[in-house]
Amino acid sequence: MTQLVRAVVSIVRGVPPLTQLFVFYYGLPKVLEVFGININDWSPVFFVVAAYSLGQSATVMENLRSAFSSVGLGQREAAYSIGMTTSMAFIRIIIPQALTVALPNFSNLCVATLKNTSIAFSVGVIELVARANQLSGAMQHKLESYVSLAIIYYILYLAITTGFKYLEKKISFVKY
Repeated sequence: MTQLVRAVVSIVRGVPPLTQLFVFYYGLPKVLEVFGININDWSPVFFVVAAYSLGQSATVMENLRSAFSSVGLGQREAAYSIGMTTSMAFIRIIIPQALTVALPNFSNLCVATLKNTSIAFSVGVIELVARANQLSGAMQHKLESYVSLAIIYYILYLAITTGFKYLEKKISFVKY
């Protein structure tokens, strides 16, 4: 089972988000049609969320795997030597140290996810880029629309990175 999970994670991480989105949007209805399930009238938002969830969950899984493996075996053995159970050692010793390692990667993942949402317009979802396209076409002010869009994305980026920096400072008490 572990090998199967590793293979799926490798495939999902190796396929670009736009390709994953197209596979879900165009391929999933065809596959389910074979089983008599018709999802052709479902909202494109469902397919966007499903594709992004699969792609991001594979990345989160790898992030957590590497963070937990960064905690040395000696930390666990030290916890056991003072009488902690496996669950106590995991909660009190391993998670805080792994979270310290994983949090910067989660910040990068959130920023990448924010930027990847711009490809959702390719399957008809009206998001920021699609709205900017609509406004620029209606008002004939393309430059202003896209500069405004860039400012919005940058503000969202600053909010995400500031929030994660705050969290990193809050949990930086863990020294090992």
